[in-house]
Amino acid sequence: MYLPDYKNSILNLMASIAEGYGKKTDYPSLKGLNSEEIKKADNVILIVLDGLGYEYLTRFGGESELKNHLKSRITSIFPAATTSCVPAFLTGTSAGEHGMTGWYVFMKEVGMIVVPLRHQTRFGDLSLNGKLDIKKLYNLRPFSNLLNVKSYCLNPKEFYNSPFNVAVKGRAKLLGYNGIKDMFGQIGQLAQKKGKKYVYAYHPCPDKLIHEYGNEHKRVLREFKKIDREFKKMLEKMKGTNTIVIVTADHGLLTVPKKKWIDTAKYPELNKFLRIPMCGESRLAYLYVKTGRAKEFEEFMRKKMSFCCDVIKSKDAIKQGWFGRQTHHELKNRIGDYMMIMKEDYGIKDFMIDADIEDQHIGRHGGVSKEEVFVPLIIAKS
Repeated sequence: MYLPDYKNSILNLMASIAEGYGKKTDYPSLKGLNSEEIKKADNVILIVLDGLGYEYLTRFGGESELKNHLKSRITSIFPAATTSCVPAFLTGTSAGEHGMTGWYVFMKEVGMIVVPLRHQTRFGDLSLNGKLDIKKLYNLRPFSNLLNVKSYCLNPKEFYNSPFNVAVKGRAKLLGYNGIKDMFGQIGQLAQKKGKKYVYAYHPCPDKLIHEYGNEHKRVLREFKKIDREFKKMLEKMKGTNTIVIVTADHGLLTVPKKKWIDTAKYPELNKFLRIPMCGESRLAYLYVKTGRAKEFEEFMRKKMSFCCDVIKSKDAIKQGWFGRQTHHELKNRIGDYMMIMKEDYGIKDFMIDADIEDQHIGRHGGVSKEEVFVPLIIAKS
């Protein structure tokens, strides 16, 4: 089991960037990134390649430009999933602080299960925009508001101005791009402009393809090589701009074969213990157990499910600091009574009637394997 190191994580990366601009977060700065370098640079570029785990890069990166600039291995946060980690980059805070604890989150205060990043309900995909203030559901403190320089936030055009991105942009200007070539092109253009600036850019690959094909598929490698070529071109065009480029990921992914999927529909005894459907991720589920059934539940899990998962009380994970600092007032309600942590390459699925599309995605994240938890720290200077 691999857990985040909150002295060597993406949160510490954000602390180093903040320190370079003379500000502090609640986490120590990263030893692998000198804040003095940030301070001296005219441009600081942070690029998040969703799903580019350290294990993937070191195994498949070959002589790529990205791998050639690899400085060290750092950890994601807990859980190692996009919903929790992307807000960490944009706020500098942990899941225990911003309260976005998984793809599916039960909101006790509104009585429903929601998809935080999409700001919609799980059942029916109903938009919550205009109905519920996203800032009231999550403790979102824009990282850009810490900085005293021009800031930009780049995302794919299809969601660059989503309710979530609008909520976390702060002083940053939102920009949309079409494809990886356009993203790197816009970054290069921003670096050419006069004055100090901070640029955050997010790209949904290789995560998007790994979900569908798994880590080892040639389509994933082709996309990685495409990203790498555009990264190299950008660095060449940015020479002499006094820019520091930091590339990392929110998490890595693990390939879950079909035979390792645990479908709760085949375990009716398990469902009888639960008050609501499972929440969280397919590699880390939050379980809400009926009052008075805890001991029976624990015994059942020990006898019937221990082959595929570890089960711990959610409150114990909080005490042990898995979620980082715990300041969100609804954290306990959002992670259930127990956490079902999948072993090896197992996955869990708990579908709602007419609510979830039973996809065949095999690349998954949110668990505690080295493939999911460790991400690269890549640093290049121009």
